[in-house]
Amino acid sequence: MDVQGPDVARPYYEKHKVTFPRLVDQANRLGALFHFEAVPNLHVIDEAGLFRGANLTQEALEELLNEPVVVSRARPATPVTLAELARRAAQKPAQPAAVLAYADALREAKQTAEAVQQYEAVLALEDHCLPAYFGLSSAYLLSGDKVRAAETLKRARKLFAKNWLVRKQIWAVEHPERFYEGNVDYAWQKEQRAREEQE
Repeated sequence: MDVQGPDVARPYYEKHKVTFPRLVDQANRLGALFHFEAVPNLHVIDEAGLFRGANLTQEALEELLNEPVVVSRARPATPVTLAELARRAAQKPAQPAAVLAYADALREAKQTAEAVQQYEAVLALEDHCLPAYFGLSSAYLLSGDKVRAAETLKRARKLFAKNWLVRKQIWAVEHPERFYEGNVDYAWQKEQRAREEQE
């Protein structure tokens, strides 16, 4: 999970010579699905889309990667167009899930101004929608507005005080040198956590 996207995570994959496909979850959809509130974590989904394990040891992961590929009998999903998602959101403006799907698609299409409006619409309907906060923050980052990105995450922190994913994303936006220049500074994070726990 990194609200800043795959470009900031890529150096870690390259450093550790990761060759399998990766997913960087900018909107924390997997976090919401699996209820994790801290990083790092690892969830393995195979070629057929089947969940194969979480937080595996290196040995267990290597064993899993050496297993034969499972053939899926499920039909492949039909991609949904941006126009179709817009239609669904317009038909169901009071349903946060429809509007959130449209907002995510707009962000992925780098239509950040419209994405921001749609994420705010989701939050007006459901202020405890954590994926909307992460998506909104990511949209602000895509448009180059780190201040609003951090402010959005701080709004989320007020609602999700025990969620350390939110806090780490705030720290990463405000102090990228502690995360993306060389090794991650875990000692600094520990100090931040201790300081924030006293607030």
